[in-house]
Amino acid sequence: MRSRTTKHVSGALAPNFCLPSAHGRVCLSDYSGRRHVVLYFMPRFASSLAWRGLIALGGLFDSLQPRDIEVLVIGRGRYLQPATRLATGLGLPFLFLVDTEGKVWRLYGLVEAGNGPPPAVTVLVDKRNIVRYKYVGAPAADIVDADGLMKAIERLDFYLSPVPSFDFCRPF
Repeated sequence: MRSRTTKHVSGALAPNFCLPSAHGRVCLSDYSGRRHVVLYFMPRFASSLAWRGLIALGGLFDSLQPRDIEVLVIGRGRYLQPATRLATGLGLPFLFLVDTEGKVWRLYGLVEAGNGPPPAVTVLVDKRNIVRYKYVGAPAADIVDADGLMKAIERLDFYLSPVPSFDFCRPF
């Protein structure tokens, strides 16, 4: 079993949120129209399982940058500063946000009744704030589905804005 749920979502509007980071308040809408965003949800900043997935995402970083993709790590708990320092020490250039009360987790429907939060979730949001991919990692399998994420990123090129129409029949 690779995951409890793997969803390739197309067309759902990504809920906006604003969360504190070590560098100030960050909102998803800050990236609207400018960059695609990978949201990586960690149940706790101290979760070694979620860190394993985060390190896997770090291995994709060189492939993400030329495609205008920002990675935002959303963790629950009160250990934002130590998590940010650890990420820096590991060479992970991601921005860490803290969701102490789990509000953003609930906005994205990530808290399962009775089971608690999943070990990690990866969500791809395009520049128009549309969710294009969602992967819920499983403890006994992949925390991050790197292949699935990269395929979803490659499909972003097909979600182009409408091209203005031209009347090619009228004389110049």
